[in-house]
Amino acid sequence: MVSYVVKECTDCGVIFDAIGRIDKILAKYGKNQYLNISYLLRKPFSRSKIKLLIRYKVILEDCSWDFKFYEPYFSVQQIISRVKVLTNGLQY
Repeated sequence: MVSYVVKECTDCGVIFDAIGRIDKILAKYGKNQYLNISYLLRKPFSRSKIKLLIRYKVILEDCSWDFKFYEPYFSVQQIISRVKVLTNGLQY
């Protein structure tokens, strides 16, 4: 198995917390979709929000080991604040 070494990661705790938050929301949406299909319920399920959350999760995973690609355009705090906006009000 290949592992990597984190270099110059100043906000690693905040990044991993945001990734965990995204995982919990995605699990909640997955459970809702399962219940919708199995029991014909009408639980909330947003495909567009799921796509955005997956994109932000990939970005945050990239930021955890090398942030130089996103650095000229966005800061870590801007990305994490966008994740908080997307997951705000959703309970997991």
